[in-house]
Amino acid sequence: MIALAVDMRSSIRSILPERFVIPPYPILQSSSGLYIPKPQEHDGKTFAPFLLRRSLEITPTYEGFGKLIYDLYCPNLQKDQILLERTSQQCALYFCTKQS
Repeated sequence: MIALAVDMRSSIRSILPERFVIPPYPILQSSSGLYIPKPQEHDGKTFAPFLLRRSLEITPTYEGFGKLIYDLYCPNLQKDQILLERTSQQCALYFCTKQS
């Protein structure tokens, strides 16, 4: 096998070190500071811009899931506990599709 040393064409790894786009979520402000509401408390219409989410050191809680899932604040998936149905009970991983 030949190893090639190739320079990156962009600085995307400095913005996304984990190589995945972080999920959209809202950031609100109260008298006590910035906070992220629970998915059930969100209107599903407004989200914080990507660079703001990336630059702040706050992330949403994701109880019942192994890691922060991309669809956590999707209003269509908030109905009827769809997110929990698509989450494995054994490993707490979320699967975005459901086998028929």
